[in-house]
Amino acid sequence: MGNQLDQYLRAREVESVAAYVGIDRAGHDVVLRSASDPENVEHCVLNQQPEALTQWSKQLQRRFGNKGKVLICLEQSLGFLINHLTGYECFELYPVNSVQLRRYRETFSVDRTKDKRPDAELLCELLYYHCERLRTLFGNWG
Repeated sequence: MGNQLDQYLRAREVESVAAYVGIDRAGHDVVLRSASDPENVEHCVLNQQPEALTQWSKQLQRRFGNKGKVLICLEQSLGFLINHLTGYECFELYPVNSVQLRRYRETFSVDRTKDKRPDAELLCELLYYHCERLRTLFGNWG
């Protein structure tokens, strides 16, 4: 019974997701999937300057904030970016370590060679398909 309740609650939670975002280790490449059109994958390059980060964050907030949460998956080494993004209520952060990302890449690589897709794309995909298995920044299980 508990498992069914967990699945129901997770389904209700996903309904309130507006977008899924993956940001690579360098913090430059960004991949975004809108929950309303997840097949349309958007790519952009993020400027690391504080003013540019603020502008980008506010743009996401304006675009998606009234539609639900923006889930963001990024590598744990991006402390400066994590600190910046925690200032926005519409963002829910899912930091992963580089080993998790490497294993995810290896798991779904058909010929066991390195998948050539950018890390940001893999992080966005990992979040989109498996967010219920990832830990949020503040330790809550999805």
